[in-house]
Amino acid sequence: MKDLHLAVQWVHSDPGVFAGEVKEPTFLSLEEEDQQKVLKVVLEGEDLEAKDPFMFVFEKMEDMEVFLTACWDQQGLKVNSACINPYTLLWQDTN
Repeated sequence: MKDLHLAVQWVHSDPGVFAGEVKEPTFLSLEEEDQQKVLKVVLEGEDLEAKDPFMFVFEKMEDMEVFLTACWDQQGLKVNSACINPYTLLWQDTN
């Protein structure tokens, strides 16, 4: 959890570094009781999507690469991220 909060602080420290939208992990906006439930599911390791609430979601791949370089490589933080490709979403919506 400490790494998650440090990564959020880094994102807030220089928001101009990102060209696109960055969504913070939904876990941070959950009530404490819901956070405990999510943590339990992750620790049990039964749900493949259990880590989704802990992900930073990026609109642009380049932004995610900057984030991972800063968090993983430079600070040694253990964080999860994903990049949403708007073209893929648009294509999926047309089927």
